[in-house]
Amino acid sequence: MVERLVGLVSRFGYFHLSRLSEETEFLVGLEDRYRKEFSPAVRFRGEEYFADKAVKLTHVEKNWASFSVEGSQAEAYGVLLDWSESGTDGLECSCPYFVKGELCKHIWAALLFADSMGFGFDQSQLPEQPPKPKRTTKSKTTRSLSWKKQLEHYKEHFDDIDRLEKTHWQVQQSGQLLFHLVLDIGLPVPVIELRRRDRKKDGNWGASKPYFVDDPLFPEISNAEDRSLLAILLGNHVVDDESDYFHYSDRYIKNRSTQVQLNVELYDNVLPALAETERFYFSMEDHPEFSEPHTIAWNEGEPWRFQLHAERDDENQQWELRGQLARGEEVRPVSDGLRFYATGLALVGSELGRFTYPRDTRWLDILLEKESLTIPYADRQGLIQELWRKGEKVEVTGDASLAVPGMPGTPQGKIVIHPPSTTYRYRSSRHLNASVSFLYDNEELKINGGKRAWFDAEAGQVLCANEAAEGVLLERLMRLGMMPKEESYTGNSEPGDVQFPIANLEPVVATLVDEGWEVHAKGTRVRKASQLSLRVKSNIDWFDLEGEVDFEGISASLPDLLTALEKGEGLIRLGDGTQGILPQKWLDKYQSLEGFAGKSEGDALRFQSSQALLLDAMLSNLGENQTITVDRRFAEQRKRLQSFTGVKPVKPPKAFQGELREYQQEGLGWLRFLEKFSLGGCLADDMGLGKTVQVLALLASRNQRQPKEADKRPSLVVAPNSIIHNWRQEAERFAPRLQVAEYTGTDRKKQFPDLTEYDLVLTTYGTLRKDFERLSNTLWDYAILDEAQAIKNASSQTAKASRLLQARHRLALSGTPIENHLGELWSLFEFLNPGLLGSSHAFKDLIAKNTEIDQQKIESLRQGIAPFLLRRTKAQVLPQLPEKAEQRLYCELPAAQQKQYDQLREHYRLALNQRIAETGLAKAKIHVLEALLRLRQAACHPGLIDPAHKEKTSAKLDLLLEQLDEVVQEGHKALVFSQFTTMLDIVRRKLDKAAITYQYLDGKTRDRQARVEQFQNEASCSVFLISLKAGGTGLNLTAADFVFLLDPWWNPAVEAQAIDRAHRIGQTKPVFAYRLIAKNTVEEKILELQAKKSTLAEAIISADSSLLKSLTAEDLQAILS
Repeated sequence: MVERLVGLVSRFGYFHLSRLSEETEFLVGLEDRYRKEFSPAVRFRGEEYFADKAVKLTHVEKNWASFSVEGSQAEAYGVLLDWSESGTDGLECSCPYFVKGELCKHIWAALLFADSMGFGFDQSQLPEQPPKPKRTTKSKTTRSLSWKKQLEHYKEHFDDIDRLEKTHWQVQQSGQLLFHLVLDIGLPVPVIELRRRDRKKDGNWGASKPYFVDDPLFPEISNAEDRSLLAILLGNHVVDDESDYFHYSDRYIKNRSTQVQLNVELYDNVLPALAETERFYFSMEDHPEFSEPHTIAWNEGEPWRFQLHAERDDENQQWELRGQLARGEEVRPVSDGLRFYATGLALVGSELGRFTYPRDTRWLDILLEKESLTIPYADRQGLIQELWRKGEKVEVTGDASLAVPGMPGTPQGKIVIHPPSTTYRYRSSRHLNASVSFLYDNEELKINGGKRAWFDAEAGQVLCANEAAEGVLLERLMRLGMMPKEESYTGNSEPGDVQFPIANLEPVVATLVDEGWEVHAKGTRVRKASQLSLRVKSNIDWFDLEGEVDFEGISASLPDLLTALEKGEGLIRLGDGTQGILPQKWLDKYQSLEGFAGKSEGDALRFQSSQALLLDAMLSNLGENQTITVDRRFAEQRKRLQSFTGVKPVKPPKAFQGELREYQQEGLGWLRFLEKFSLGGCLADDMGLGKTVQVLALLASRNQRQPKEADKRPSLVVAPNSIIHNWRQEAERFAPRLQVAEYTGTDRKKQFPDLTEYDLVLTTYGTLRKDFERLSNTLWDYAILDEAQAIKNASSQTAKASRLLQARHRLALSGTPIENHLGELWSLFEFLNPGLLGSSHAFKDLIAKNTEIDQQKIESLRQGIAPFLLRRTKAQVLPQLPEKAEQRLYCELPAAQQKQYDQLREHYRLALNQRIAETGLAKAKIHVLEALLRLRQAACHPGLIDPAHKEKTSAKLDLLLEQLDEVVQEGHKALVFSQFTTMLDIVRRKLDKAAITYQYLDGKTRDRQARVEQFQNEASCSVFLISLKAGGTGLNLTAADFVFLLDPWWNPAVEAQAIDRAHRIGQTKPVFAYRLIAKNTVEEKILELQAKKSTLAEAIISADSSLLKSLTAEDLQAILS
């Protein structure tokens, strides 16, 4: 055997046994490696197995070996040792002890054997070994042998036990299995102890001994019926666990027995089978009749029932109650019952059978101890009530006067919500406890314990609890988020049966009151709101909202309601000391009202005149039990604001050099409408529809209609630097009579010492921030913001400076007034009509609560701002405009580029996970943005990550050049947008090599207009490379009919602006826009986000309301989260 192992070890690359002694002092063996994982008791038993040569090697490889270890009952267990695995993952055994999750003695014995053979030593410190024999030599040799010789090369997994030993073992195991019903364990199910007995030499059976099952195959049981029955029993809950006793000796293990708790579902199958063996028995040492083992029979008959037999004793005016068991016509004293199981079994005599376990067990218990119980006639009512105490009558025979019928009542739920505990502040801040009971007219029944029935002397019957109806009420509580109260780990007993989050107090109370529960909170009853009355009264330039709420006859004023709302409470203290609660839908509606009101005046909320439509929209659709009345002046103002839908087109003045299309004349009419009512508005026409021209027509008209010279004021236009020149050109072309000042540049203050001398002042957002003091102190006729999304961040210096401008009228121009989230709308309207949308906080509450968007609130918002926002799309007003087609072109990164991308992604993933864990997401946002930027760059070209790789190719660059080559060859012109100027520079180099004429524009370009004109007018110039941020707005590039977006941007509106540089008025050819997307990169995630943002913007500013209907709460939640 040793020689064979030496060969195996050499063959699989282990060092020779002869070298073991020389190298051991430098190495760590398997025994030392795993010693700390095994308990001393397990190691001791494993050492005995190893010393007794119970371990046999069955197979060995370089990193693992398998063994057969003979157990205590001659059963061979399979052991696998894989020393290449970390920890104890590579140690396995087939014994039951290991299956339960413990490291066993068999594994330790195998480890000792493997150590003795030199397996598993760390060879990293050994001198270089001779080369291993080539495996091909063995293969050739094996193929040259006959099949029998080849078969002999393989060892069987387990050697057969010697036949003589096997026969001797079978004779020893020819015992008999016994099933002992243990009666002294107080469980609701039978406990069956396994025992066995062996046949003595004289042929008789010996005494029974405990039998312990330590092998799930129980090979020592030869009887087929016993094996089947044992398999079923072991499928139940086994009481004992080997791990509790393993550290004791084998002698102790041999004196242990397996005990099984029988599952209720198996009664009908297992118990009859046990009885049929005639080895199912019990004994009772304290019962003379059953002190010796008695065989148990199974009774298939109907269940036993417990009864009270009432025998009248008229002489002593009392009943004598005795207990009895009844089944059909058979009646036996209750004392014949030796054991009763709550799961519906009874051992009556030596028979085990079914038993209807009584709900009220007090009578059974007392009459098992006492032979009888006497009760005076005078206590009849009390006796009847006790017989029905659990809501189910105890069966009585003998005296019919005690057989009183019962009637279930109709319960009303009652809940008492307890104030938060002041002892445990941490817990009280999260949950409230509540006590639950049920009201039956004059009776209140607790949810647990106590009486469940009561005697009605007048009706001569018992009224009992209706458990089915109570169950429906309790289920309702669970569905409202309540759960059984957890016991305090400190031992402090707080009142209550259930608990629920404190944040759910208002909705829970509101729902239960509405459903007819009697609710007590804060120590008093809670009343339901029954009627809401609101009134709108007008004053000079404001409206007051008054009202009161009726709570079942007790009224509360609107300020009382608002005070509770301000404190975050849904309950209102009423005049009679009770609490009033409003329906949640009322709270949602009117809580928003308070935020939009400028201030409270006495018993009223005050609103601006411009808020008439918003207020009307919020108060609409009041529903049942809600009324509102308005005075004549409010109704008239509401009608005037609604009239914008019927605004008539207005022709431009003669001073305007040009013609306006029909929709542009309608826009001019709308601008005049706003002017008439001194309201600010946002012209949100689609890009390329001529917003600038419509405003110039208004200013030309306004220049003729301004007040006398003393009150004449200039108008101000604030725009991005990239389109200031376009404004000047358009003004010179369409409104040449306007005196225009371009207030930009470093010498602007010297050049324009007096801005009031001009009709129109053009400046940039940067200049507005720098010169806000001068510009805010100048009195303007119109203050106009072009590309007004520049003030989308209400807290930015640009937005604050714009709100300081003093002007008679305010306008905003933006094709994308909402780019990312609805909060941007508030910033825009705070400039246009300060206070229209209330405070920023109130506006956020209106559009979102708990991260969900209420579509009804969004509709109210749309109605409220509709007069101040005009949007037309190209599809609506320019059906003659050539078609625009948008398409995605996907490319797959080559292996090297994909590998670089994946490595970068994994680097940032690990780095961000660590940083977020250390500092939190809020402080890691800048690092998140950096990671996203780098991943987007890696998806475009490796040169954006490492400048040394600029000359390399990339999947996206190859795709673009392929497309451009085709476009140029066919005589078309193309715009190429990217937010990465480095990427544009790489494209430039490729175009230079290909001799393709192009123009280039980024944020540093000074002669922007000249480059635009060259591209527009020179036929040889086929491509325009443009930085997305620098050239995405204010450019007219209708010479191009192809647009390529090299890298997707987070905001779809920015991309739409870029595409509309070509698809606008003046375009005569269809426009094809292509987005280049790298598969399996962050760019695909950007597309998902873009789709949601587009839907959001259209929902608010689109002229078509159908988009609102398709907008889901989940869509908006994803955007605003």
